[in-house]
Amino acid sequence: MTKDATQAAAGAADKPNLTVNIPEVVNLACNILHGGFIAKGDEHGKKLFKQLKEQDKLAAGTMTVGEQLNIDLTISLDRKEFRGQLGFPVFKAILQAMMQNIGQAIKARQDLNFLTSDTGNILVHKPGVIEKDGEFNVMVLVIAPGQNKEMNLCLTFLDPDQYESLRKAKEDKTQSTDK
Repeated sequence: MTKDATQAAAGAADKPNLTVNIPEVVNLACNILHGGFIAKGDEHGKKLFKQLKEQDKLAAGTMTVGEQLNIDLTISLDRKEFRGQLGFPVFKAILQAMMQNIGQAIKARQDLNFLTSDTGNILVHKPGVIEKDGEFNVMVLVIAPGQNKEMNLCLTFLDPDQYESLRKAKEDKTQSTDK
């Protein structure tokens, strides 16, 4: 799959293929996330975060593709691999770190390091990483085209142990506190 096109965004195989510029979608996603969780202040961000934790998906607007198709955008949170206590300050910090990494790559016109699945999901591998109380957490953005003209922006926590540098940092920290 190229970085400029995905037919999964159209929702159904019997519809004409539409192209979606993935870097533009990623930029739009970051703008939506920044606007909802950061720009309007902590009180608003905390309220949205609470809703995100309690609900399956949050409505996030509509994107028009090729002046032919409106796609509903949603936001979800996959925290199965999160370690520790997930509160708003930790969420906000890791979200900002992820968006900063994505923003720097977009601004420098660098590769966003997409990983795609057979189902059409696109993982943007520009993770946010945070360490709290000796535990590392890693968050990435997964763009998940769905049925019924929907695209989900899933904030997904990954197992930090799959990153050698984080395993080593944790081991080094453990060894230094044991001395």
